[in-house]
Order: sequence, then C-alpha cells, then structure tokens
Amino acid sequence: MKETIKFKDQIIPFDSLYLDPNNPRFLSMDEPESKVPPDRIKEVDVQEAAFQKMLRPEFQVRALRDSILEIGYLPMDRIVVSKLDDDSFVVIEGNRRLAAILWIEQMIKEGAKDKSIRSTYENLTVSVLESESDTDINRLKVQGVRHISEARPWGTYQKAQLIRSLIENEGLSPQDVALAIGYRTQEVNRIYSAYLLHKQMHDDDDYGQYATPEHINYFYELVGRKKLREFFGYDNDTGLFEEVDNDYHLFFKWIIEDPDNGHRKKLNSTRDVRELTKIIASSEAWDKLLEDRTSITEALAVALKYNTVNWKKEVTQAIDSLEKIPLDQLEKFNDEDIELLNKLKSMITKRVAIYDQVKGI
Repeated sequence: MKETIKFKDQIIPFDSLYLDPNNPRFLSMDEPESKVPPDRIKEVDVQEAAFQKMLRPEFQVRALRDSILEIGYLPMDRIVVSKLDDDSFVVIEGNRRLAAILWIEQMIKEGAKDKSIRSTYENLTVSVLESESDTDINRLKVQGVRHISEARPWGTYQKAQLIRSLIENEGLSPQDVALAIGYRTQEVNRIYSAYLLHKQMHDDDDYGQYATPEHINYFYELVGRKKLREFFGYDNDTGLFEEVDNDYHLFFKWIIEDPDNGHRKKLNSTRDVRELTKIIASSEAWDKLLEDRTSITEALAVALKYNTVNWKKEVTQAIDSLEKIPLDQLEKFNDEDIELLNKLKSMITKRVAIYDQVKGI
C-alpha cells in the first residue's frame, strides 16, 4: 500500500506565508521553464514578481479580494504550505487567497482600506506538509487534486504541464498519475498526448514561433478522434505526428493566424476540429479546404452536399427484419405497429414516385 501524504494543522501569521514563484499557473510558452530555488523564494524581488503574475486577470484574484473585503476571509479550505525555515512557509495550494490578502494589505498601507479587515486573516490555520511527505511529487499531487479534479480548474496547458512533470520527472505511469490526482487514466493519456503534439508544434522550425498555450486545446480535440489521428499520421508509440501523405503541418497552419492567408485562422475553435472528421471523409470537401481562402464552413457545406447514405444496406436490413417476423407475433400487432408499417409503405411509394418523375416516366 502506498504511503499517504501527511499534514499537520498549524496557526501561522499571514505575513509568514510566501507566494510560490514556481506555481504551475505561471507556466506558459512565453517564458522558458525554470525553477526558483528554495533559498531565494523569500527575496523581495522574487515575491513581487510572483505577486504581479498573480494579478493577471485570468487568475481572478480581484474578485477574491473584493469578496474578502465584503465579508472577511472565510477559511473554507485550508491553505497548504511547505516549510522554508522555522518562521517561513511557501504556499503550495492557496496562492490566490494569499495574493488577495497581500493586495488588501497594500490597500491598507495606501490608506484605501481600514485595518479592521485584517482581523479575519491575521492568523490562519493552514495545513503544513509533514517533513517526510514534503517532496516534489507530493506537492504536485496536492496541486493536481485541487486544480485538475476540483473547483477552479487550471487550463489544459497547466494540467498538461503537471501531468508531464509527474510522468517525465517523477517517473509515474499514467495510471499512477490518474490515481494521484483523481482523474481517469484515459483522460490523463489524452492530455499528455495533447501536450506532446503541442510541443512538437512548439519545436517546429516553421510554426514554433506561433505556438501559444491555447493551441493545446486543438490537439486535445484531435487526439480524441481516431479518424483524425490516423489521417494526420499520429504515431501511438512516439505520441507524435509522422510524415504521411496528409501533411500534419497543415493542422499547425490552420490553427494559427496564418500570415500567408491574411492572418486568418482556418480552424477558429476546437469545435472546428470536430467538424474536420466530416470533411476528411469527403475528397471533394478536403480539396475545397486546401484552398487558402476557403473557410471550414464552406468546406463543411461541400462535405454535406456529397454525403451519401448507404440506404441499400439499411433497406436490406429492414426487409430481412420483416421477413423474420413470426406469424404468431404478426397476430399480436397493435395499431402502433400497423402505423409504423404503413409509414414505411408510404415512404417507399413516395420514393418510387420521385424516381418516376426524375426519369420522366
């Protein structure tokens, strides 16, 4: 049986807590991945940089700040911390809450808010990782459980980075990762596969400069569809696109604001990736999509136009089913059953009439 992660509750002054400068929220394609060593976490410049990053709109710290100002700090969930030294702790889980508190403190110093609000967060009951449990892998697990499986989840790119770290750096299998963060193994594999394809684009000589964290969502949609994986040459062993007749670079080209096509995107959303499955099934629609100025909507219209239903197979199956109805069951037919047969009879009559008109008979 695997060891559980151990914590101890402790009351700590808020000003003994430090933002985590290595917060996975900060991971992006814009900056090279690097870690601030533990002995530098408390540095003023390091903390200021982390605080400014936390104020980005996507982290919604302002709304949390306003909530604290309105009703005070509510300790609904314990902040989880790791010990830096006897009097200092870095926050593993709860950086948004600490950032909101620090923002309020800044407002108090500026005279914009009254000091009385401080009483609601001056001393916080936090969960401290026990020394034997305070490892990189356990910190990642704590963050994963909270931000992948529970409230306020991270974006796909941040989830992928955490999963990648657990697999590549900590040596966990996808099954172990799934157990650690409360996800299904299939979903862990899908996110990790999307990460590998995203990295392939990022490393590409022609398209790497255009890669952004948001693009991982397109790859997430693609790897979830077998027909698209096969079409673009996805290799299950390497987790990467391989060279095939249908150049995977087209996919890279279509998810960016293509400078060769008036900075237009061929695939404007992940929904468009799903529509691709219909287009690749039609050679006419595919040829249309290859034209630079053709939109996904126009190509989809062509796909629908040339879409043919295998009606002979279905009619043959219907006839076979009718022939197999035993006599004793026919005797038990009710009005609904007869209505269904009459509907089929009427449909056949109409189709034959249309055929006669088309042939001019």
